[in-house]
Amino acid sequence: MSTNDMTKLIHAFRTNQLLNKSTTQSLLSEDGKNTYPKPYRYGFYKYKHHQRVRGIFFANDIVAYANNNYIITLACNKLDQPYDGNTEKALEHIFTNILNQPI
Repeated sequence: MSTNDMTKLIHAFRTNQLLNKSTTQSLLSEDGKNTYPKPYRYGFYKYKHHQRVRGIFFANDIVAYANNNYIITLACNKLDQPYDGNTEKALEHIFTNILNQPI
């Protein structure tokens, strides 16, 4: 999956093209309730100010952050052992320091 494809998938999800609006809003907004008591839900993480998707696909580390303003997807084909999170660190830097988005 390319970064462009991941971004399209996240956009489709956030704009109710994958699930109905009620289900999508429930997944994006409910924090700490019995339905979703933890940040992880159905393949992504929901935090206060953004959602996060991460996976390793065919030796590529792909991380995406999304909020109401941006969907940023970053991939790297260099996976240090042990894994040190460099792809996510770079994405977090872009999201917080360049785009000034809260985490």
